[in-house]
Amino acid sequence: MQKISLFGHKIVLCGLALLLAVVARADDFALRKILAENCTLAEAIVKGKIVSSDSQPNAFTETRFEVIESVRGPIEAGSTITYYSFRETGRRNAAELQNDMIVFLVSKTVGGVRLWGTAIDFSEFISSRLSHKLLQECKFRRLK
Repeated sequence: MQKISLFGHKIVLCGLALLLAVVARADDFALRKILAENCTLAEAIVKGKIVSSDSQPNAFTETRFEVIESVRGPIEAGSTITYYSFRETGRRNAAELQNDMIVFLVSKTVGGVRLWGTAIDFSEFISSRLSHKLLQECKFRRLK
């Protein structure tokens, strides 16, 4: 059995560290890209908690959301709104109902009533340090 020198171990560890850094940066890049698209399209950006969620098979999910902070748009903090999205799964799990969320929304007026929907397929994010940092970068940027 051949022994690897201390120098060889260092090279292997450096290579592994570099690989992990590249993977982490790729995940960060993907999140930045998705948030940038949301930021560009969203009429409203809100932070808060999901109160309830009901999915219709092969259709849409109706979500009631308690707004804690309005980052952009006409929705006021303290209000409870309903918005619609497309989800492939049924009911949300307990963890999703307890997390602080950031949601990017667009509106559509139907019969004189304003309805809210998610800006794109991936418009609901668990609130995190990275999502808050990226949110600050796009807070006032709307390119549409």
